[in-house]
Amino acid sequence: MTVNVTGMFLFSGYQSAMNEFSEEAQEKVRTVIGGDLEVAKSLSHYAFVAEKVCNRVFDEMNAFCVGGVWEYEVAEDAGQWFILFVNDRGREPSDQEWEQHIEGVTRKFIQANYCEEVVL
Repeated sequence: MTVNVTGMFLFSGYQSAMNEFSEEAQEKVRTVIGGDLEVAKSLSHYAFVAEKVCNRVFDEMNAFCVGGVWEYEVAEDAGQWFILFVNDRGREPSDQEWEQHIEGVTRKFIQANYCEEVVL
């Protein structure tokens, strides 16, 4: 996985969720984090963190996935989680909150996709 691709999927998830919001909810979110350029800047940071966490979890679990695509199933959903978090809490998640979320969903992804232990 690469940070650029992860960032694209995070932004796609953000846009998808944002389009489902009412105008009032969209305005609330924009008040907190700004427009799409500000969101893209924030998500580029979160993409970098997500990549570090994802790689660490895959290494810790000695996992190699044969099914599923992490960006589609985790990063895109994480972009949706990000915007729902902002809408619910009126702020962006802290790095610790983000890392905990990414770690949890990455572990679930590995287990759900029958990832196998890498034999060296």
